[in-house]
Amino acid sequence: MGPLLALTTLLSWSLADLMAKYVLGKRSIWFVSFWGQLLGGTTILALGLITGKIQNIALESWAWVLILAIINVIGMFFFYRAIQCKGIALSLPIVYSWSVPAILLAMIFLNQYPSTLQWIGVGAAIIGLFLVSVDHRAKRWVDSGSLVAFISMLTWGLFYFLLREPAELYGEWELTGSLKIMTALLSLPFLLQSGSGLSLPANRTSAAIGLIGFLDALGLVAVSFALQASSIAIVTGITSTAPVVVACFGVLLFKEKINRQQTLGIASTTIGLVLLVI
Repeated sequence: MGPLLALTTLLSWSLADLMAKYVLGKRSIWFVSFWGQLLGGTTILALGLITGKIQNIALESWAWVLILAIINVIGMFFFYRAIQCKGIALSLPIVYSWSVPAILLAMIFLNQYPSTLQWIGVGAAIIGLFLVSVDHRAKRWVDSGSLVAFISMLTWGLFYFLLREPAELYGEWELTGSLKIMTALLSLPFLLQSGSGLSLPANRTSAAIGLIGFLDALGLVAVSFALQASSIAIVTGITSTAPVVVACFGVLLFKEKINRQQTLGIASTTIGLVLLVI
């Protein structure tokens, strides 16, 4: 059941990331973050209450919600910034390698040790990150887009490592909905400071932002269930293959250009993430 739920997350996040590329060309990072998280969190809470998945909202869960929301805001800002700087084909292989720090944290604190193949997968993913990120011909070997993607990767590695316990204690639907709304509230001061405005006009871009928030939240619900049904290595390994789907669309739909070294990096990262599933 865990791998199936992880695949649901993979599909949800892949679609959300493709639409993020579109809307970030039209609206600011904080506008997309605020409205996407608010609409996604509200929808998940409403669905949870309607279907009976949420019986009551435990006030003691809010400490976890606040901690995770702070981490999520940081990870989301750097993720969206990486998409703006580097495009989805090159930023996502770095960002979605959050499985590597998550697995290392699980090994240190939970005694969940990867298999030999999974260790090889970690190594291949790291090599892929190096190939995608480094340009020896440039004045700066690591460009700013790679740097912000790397920060997002580390941040979300910590996020998904911490997610398992509160999801088990307070329920996946309640935690996800509350977390998304808290993330929106934490994004609000930055949105107001940016001067982008709060109004959400009824147009195609606004609909895409709402769908991004819902797909992101749906994927988080699924991955919360998956983390309880399977090990962190298996779940993160499956969900981290999203760059394969998104990178292809980035090249085909958005005409993003990648060189031979970066292509090898994407391939190496992909192979590494697949090995993490075995």
